[in-house]
Amino acid sequence: MIDMLAGSVLFFNMYDPSHRAHLPAEVVTASLLGTHSSSVTTALAVQDSTQLESLEPIEASIIEAQARCILEDLPVNAFKINHLLTIEMIEEVASILADYNQIPTVLVLSKYLSDFISRRGDFVPNEKLHEVYLDFLAPHTNVVILDLNYLSTWLSEEYQINTGADLLALLIELGVESCFILNEKMDNNTIQHTIYHSSGERDQFVQPLHISTPAEFADMIGTAVSCFLAQEVPLFEACRMAISFTNKQLEHLIQIGMGRPFPNRLAFYEIALSVDDEDDDDDEYDIEDDEDENNNAYRA
Repeated sequence: MIDMLAGSVLFFNMYDPSHRAHLPAEVVTASLLGTHSSSVTTALAVQDSTQLESLEPIEASIIEAQARCILEDLPVNAFKINHLLTIEMIEEVASILADYNQIPTVLVLSKYLSDFISRRGDFVPNEKLHEVYLDFLAPHTNVVILDLNYLSTWLSEEYQINTGADLLALLIELGVESCFILNEKMDNNTIQHTIYHSSGERDQFVQPLHISTPAEFADMIGTAVSCFLAQEVPLFEACRMAISFTNKQLEHLIQIGMGRPFPNRLAFYEIALSVDDEDDDDDEYDIEDDEDENNNAYRA
């Protein structure tokens, strides 16, 4: 008997050899969430658990060929995109998204790592990000995910993007259906995450400050959201469950190397087992619990 998986995601991302984040770490997340994963590596990182040394972008023609090989062979129910580093790379991926515009696309706007990129090739300098990255990709994107801790990367006087509100307005104008904005610090010792829809509606989630959100937080959220969307989960529920799922991994860090602790990408599985064994229905990060006090959600 051949079993069918609930969904499949094609990840475009850089390769982290320490397996802390990005590829191949997000493959583990996809497996935990019952989603098949395939991937296109956009850059090879030279790094350990302490720091990133350099990034070597993959040739755009190789990225295009690999993506189309997968798409012509495997069913893909969602795209998740991060760390496109050259103009040609962005153009090729945008062309693929246009050809497969029926597939939901999640685009992560994370900290741009221009200081680490090999100077060979036509990499995208910071001042070209808005002209190339946003103009080419946003029209084909369903959901943009942005961590406000790295908003400054995406501001531009030339393009009159001086605030987060300016960037949000531009993304909606370019055709993005929803923007999931993370890590807005509130006055009551909480963090707020908000989905802004092109319709003008908002969905908001609140969590306490004591849950740390590292640099890869937006990427982790984007991975989980894309997995849920691949399973045809509505966006509000996909984002709510992604926050809860990711927070479990961040509350249970593991020390592997000499650098920062790693998110425990098996924490969801481990906690689920302990909850089942103890018959405890009050797990405060249960992704099925709508009343989770650390992931309060409301709509505006």
